Amino acid sequence: MLITRDTVFDFRVTSSSRLFDIQALTAGWEWRDIRDATWDGITRRASKAGDELMLRAVRRRGTDWK
Repeated sequence: MLITRDTVFDFRVTSSSRLFDIQALTAGWEWRDIRDATWDGITRRASKAGDELMLRAVRRRGTDWK
């Protein structure tokens, strides 16, 4: 048995187990969409496409480029 904020899943009941599986699947899809929309996902897509990202470094005042 798994108790969440919204639902109580009883894995002995087939419909409850299937509902959990479907909700876990959609949560995985949502997580992937969020990951792909972040900086990590943007850099992965750019590297797959063969593009090179050019990042501009910002120097602080009074520091050298050593």
